[in-house]
Amino acid sequence: MNKIAHVKSKALPISFLDQLSIFDISENPFICKCKLVWFIDWLRTANKSRIQYYPEGYTCASPSRWANKRLEEVHYSFLECHPFTAPEWFGIIGGPVILIVIISGVLIYRNRWNIKHYVYMLRKRREYMPLNGENFVYDGFVAYNKSVVQWVKNVLIPLLEGEYNLNLCVHERDFPVGGFINDTIVQHMRESRRIILVLSNSFATSDWCMFELKVAHSMHIEDNVDVIIILIEDIEAKNMNNSMKVFLETTTYLEWTEDLAGHELFIAKLKDAMGVALND
Repeated sequence: MNKIAHVKSKALPISFLDQLSIFDISENPFICKCKLVWFIDWLRTANKSRIQYYPEGYTCASPSRWANKRLEEVHYSFLECHPFTAPEWFGIIGGPVILIVIISGVLIYRNRWNIKHYVYMLRKRREYMPLNGENFVYDGFVAYNKSVVQWVKNVLIPLLEGEYNLNLCVHERDFPVGGFINDTIVQHMRESRRIILVLSNSFATSDWCMFELKVAHSMHIEDNVDVIIILIEDIEAKNMNNSMKVFLETTTYLEWTEDLAGHELFIAKLKDAMGVALND
């Protein structure tokens, strides 16, 4: 019957309370908040024969939620007595959000060329209007990686433009300055009678080249555009992605070789694929 409202664990350690033969601080105006939870829990588990007037002598004076209720009836959840701090709330809410953003960013980055291709397909369905007749600027659009640019300049261009008087679209030479690359690629592919893909290991690992391959594949299937595949070297398995694998498995292709007989066969097949024989 004193005015004990709080009982601090440091003032009455449990190790000390467990040694007492008789314990009595009944009829006090206990404030039943989180700071008293440790004491309430001890009362529930202690030897009741040693605690005088329990449970009826131990009631709450405040707060209103527990006023006039016995201490044994008081229950607080862990979160009620351990509220999160601002940094903890940020970690709980912001952590998953940041994780989702990171994962989404990684997925978008890894599939950015598939996304660009998908956007191209949407724009194509909405904007592309097939024209009657042939409105081609180029006889062939050449897609290649810069690692084989010397082969394109020294072999392909002299052969098709020099000997057969064809007009090729080569991005280093024919792309306008300042244009949006995606749109420029698609526009010049549409303006080309055929698309020539010069496949190499560097082509297989190039994002831009993969975009060109996907667009070429779509135009080949949907618009019946001729696609000529030149395999300039064997593609290593680690570089063979699904898009290229499907293209090679479903489309015939030419293989470049330095062998004299093979070289002549390559030229004959390329000439035929480009329709040179029909123009001679």
